[in-house]
Amino acid sequence: MYKSGEIIFKEGDKLDKSYIVLKGQVRLTSTLGYSITAGEPSVIAEWAMLNNKTSPESATANSNVELADIDEIEFTYELLERSFDRLSYVNRTFSSDLKPPDKVREIIKTVTKGGWRFFGEFERSKYFLARRQIGRGEFEKAYKNLSQIPKRIFGEEMDGEIEILKTLCLQFVDPKAAVERYNLLRRNANKYKRYISYALLMEVTTKGMDSIDSMLKMYLKHGIYIPPKTVLMVEGELGNDVLFILSGYVRVVRYSSGKPILLTFLGPAEIVGEVSTLGDQPRTATVVAHKPIQALLFSKESLRSSLESNKKFALEILKASLKRIQNMKKFKETGENIENRIKFLKNEWGVRELNKMGINLDELASFLKVDKWKVIDYLNEKKIALIGSDGTVKFKE
Repeated sequence: MYKSGEIIFKEGDKLDKSYIVLKGQVRLTSTLGYSITAGEPSVIAEWAMLNNKTSPESATANSNVELADIDEIEFTYELLERSFDRLSYVNRTFSSDLKPPDKVREIIKTVTKGGWRFFGEFERSKYFLARRQIGRGEFEKAYKNLSQIPKRIFGEEMDGEIEILKTLCLQFVDPKAAVERYNLLRRNANKYKRYISYALLMEVTTKGMDSIDSMLKMYLKHGIYIPPKTVLMVEGELGNDVLFILSGYVRVVRYSSGKPILLTFLGPAEIVGEVSTLGDQPRTATVVAHKPIQALLFSKESLRSSLESNKKFALEILKASLKRIQNMKKFKETGENIENRIKFLKNEWGVRELNKMGINLDELASFLKVDKWKVIDYLNEKKIALIGSDGTVKFKE
């Protein structure tokens, strides 16, 4: 039993277990700026489910509180909504100077060069239409749309995705015609195995629809391959979609100041756009994909349906949300110090992944909040990175 005003755990404590509140109320507060009340029968200390079990918040008894230890957390909407509330509060600190989305789009068009597209343009493509038709089991319609897509319209990598999906559709439309295509893809497995749709095709062909992995079933229904140089979300717009990233990375950027300011990267097993979409709020940042990503794309309604039907996936969403809050806490603790922020980057994503992302000097300077020339001087002095002729920063292992 904890008495009113007694601290249950403090910000920065290592947590090895979670609790359920049997009686009373607990106040959860953080230096990130939020304050949330959890009453009975809420779960608290859910941070214990993460690999990094450091709590970014304190828990204080509001009244006399009785708790019980729990070994395993069951997914509940109350937990997910609470994590979104935390994110929403912190995100508001970035949104006070948002420009109207039309102005942001104009800034993006001015700053980005060379074949960039907005997600709305991609949504109108025959690939996107076909992908939604596959999700509904309309394989014949999808095959016809995929067959009408010109080569290289979205780049060579997208052509590989389209060939795989055409073969998948033929499995249901004309199995005999699918055999030759299927064998050709298998002979070139090294070329295609990076596509999740290829793993889906292999499972459907060898096991049948009823026996494929649950995540591949979800990819069949909601999966999407997004080509490089795509602006996925624009700050100031109301959210309509949520992305759960399966492979690749996106940059979270602010353009409202007139130039891109890199806030962070999001990658595999992380969710993008959930706070805006589920909370009916404007986007607080712009999200861009410099390189291809593979993801699950949900509307507000389809996300809720997927969470209800797949509790394992629901817990992954919860973990991703909690991890982002922990990262915000770590980022704040860097104190805009160059060395600390570079360490944060390297610790969170690893040198190899950072180099794959192709960060340039301007992006790194905006992330570090210092002048580009100071970044150059620091990198040269510490000898921790090389700068390419195109301005790309390559960190040393």
